[in-house]
Amino acid sequence: MQSKRVPGAQRESPFSSLFATNTAPSDAECDAIRQFLSTLRKEHALVTNEIARMQDAITNLTNKAERLQEAIDAHQALVSLARRLPEDVVREIFFSCLPVTGNPVMSWREAPILLTHVCANWRRIAIATPQLWSCLHVVVPNSARLGRLSAAADMWLMRSGSLPLTITLAVSAACEATSDNVATMIDVVANFSARWKNVTLTLSPQTILSPLTNLSPSDVPILESISFAAAGSGWDWQNLVVPLAIPWRKLNFISTPSIRHASFASLGGNFLALTLPWPHLQSLSLTAGPVKSASSYEMPAALALLILEQCPRIASFTICLTSDKRDAVPVDKDNPPPALVLSHLTSLAIDNREYEYLHALAFFRPLRVPALKHFAYRGPKYTKDTAHNLPFISLFGAIHMLESLTLDLPGITKTAFARCVDLLPNLACLRLEKGEGYDLWTALGQASTNRDNAPASANDLVKLLTPDTRAASSSSLDTLPAPSLTQLQVMDCHPLADDVLFNFILARAEAEKPMKRVEVRFQREKEFDMMQYLGELVGRGLEVELRYAEVGRVVPVWSPWEGRDEMAVGAYRA
Repeated sequence: MQSKRVPGAQRESPFSSLFATNTAPSDAECDAIRQFLSTLRKEHALVTNEIARMQDAITNLTNKAERLQEAIDAHQALVSLARRLPEDVVREIFFSCLPVTGNPVMSWREAPILLTHVCANWRRIAIATPQLWSCLHVVVPNSARLGRLSAAADMWLMRSGSLPLTITLAVSAACEATSDNVATMIDVVANFSARWKNVTLTLSPQTILSPLTNLSPSDVPILESISFAAAGSGWDWQNLVVPLAIPWRKLNFISTPSIRHASFASLGGNFLALTLPWPHLQSLSLTAGPVKSASSYEMPAALALLILEQCPRIASFTICLTSDKRDAVPVDKDNPPPALVLSHLTSLAIDNREYEYLHALAFFRPLRVPALKHFAYRGPKYTKDTAHNLPFISLFGAIHMLESLTLDLPGITKTAFARCVDLLPNLACLRLEKGEGYDLWTALGQASTNRDNAPASANDLVKLLTPDTRAASSSSLDTLPAPSLTQLQVMDCHPLADDVLFNFILARAEAEKPMKRVEVRFQREKEFDMMQYLGELVGRGLEVELRYAEVGRVVPVWSPWEGRDEMAVGAYRA
């Protein structure tokens, strides 16, 4: 029989010749083997005991090393830079911990409260630093939380010392906060009115502003910004509340001459009757609830222009226009209206989506806004005879500084859009929005088969901004629409295909001014993962944020962060 290889330990045995064979040992050999086994077992026991002893020694040494490391860490901390930093430096570090967007909230997960949970020294420094407590975002809770939260808000604002205050107060959409709850929180905030600088209050059916009616201009001597925000945000028309029974005329404090920024949502009645310091205003926003329900909200073009005439220093203006028979008079080219020059206006946002083209035209024709940088328009963009003439196009002929443009998609044609961007060589940021889905095209009797005049889709407009990189020459890049465009936002516009957006990103990367940021919110699921192919561009600095439709519905839960970011965007921040 062929012998097999024998392991080294077995070769040292006097019986190694019997290994890997079928040979049966004799009786004498069996006795010798048993005696040899006894020796091996004794030696194995000695080795095993030695291993256990060494393992115990290693364990003891490991434990000793850990204790020594703990002692080293503890003593190192005594001489660490953080322990010896001057308090003014620690305070500067604390300031850097505050949220970048929106006011701090009352939560231990975020500064400044988080800083009070680290150590006694940090707690002492944080509490003694008024700047950490001069901004606050409060979400009105239900009755169970009200007592604790109102006391905490009062203590928070007390810690701010004598500093000016920036406060945002939101009404939660996730729990039933009664009008008494809202009034209680407004009372807490009103106790510090002498130090109000920037204040934003949410309007909802539960909002009771009666605690503010006792305030006079002398009670708010440093108030710069007052905002009554709707229970929604931005231009989300459907989320705006219907006009409320709010005692606007009794809010005497808004006449304080220190106000520079004012915003009123769901406001009805005579706007000029408001006691705002019109000549001093630098930003103004007047919006309403859903127009079909907002019978008390009236803002014809003539009134909007009259308001602007009262605000010679206005830099930012947001307004919702309503219809007026006088506005619908056909344009008389031989007798243009007197020019209204707004030399300080840099931001203009107009919502005209429920009304006619001529109403918007009556508003835009007199305006002269040479310094305008940011423009937004939502509403009708044509009539039967003016499918390619946007109502605001007259503004752009004398503007060379416009940097950002926001349009809702319904009703715009490719020709009108192309003409618009051709007039804006410095356009850097473009935002396209879904709009309300109204179909004025059919109402005007336009033929949907006329592709030149048909309303454009998001696919059409993104393709129009996409150069043809397959062209034999660079002429397509030389004639690129919006050559300065570096940011694109597309919100809920359908249809917009992933491949159309992907081709846009790749093609614009070759432009003289490549894209810096692309943000798209889809109303559908993902078609393909384009991010895996954009790694190189992202590495070169391109920011891409793609949000697709979520599966299922998220049930809202009360949170101290609720509404903070939205209110920060909508409110003026110094």
